[in-house]
Amino acid sequence: EFLKKARTRLQALVERSGILVFASHSNEFLARLCQTAMWVDHGTIRMTGGIEDVVRAYEGEDAARHVREVLEENERERQA
Repeated sequence: EFLKKARTRLQALVERSGILVFASHSNEFLARLCQTAMWVDHGTIRMTGGIEDVVRAYEGEDAARHVREVLEENERERQA
């Protein structure tokens, strides 16, 4: 319940401001909130792009597959 409330609040912030910088190591949480990701390594931007692509580069295909599943679930929820 807390995560649902937090997600709703963060989505409202993004809609109001157009941008939100959010740092996390939780790919699932990021995929539920973000479409674009930035991989920062010791202060250096290593990659920016779609969250699935960035997760693939950072953690590999299995993690990217999970992110894709979350993104597809998000889309189904939006269409419902």
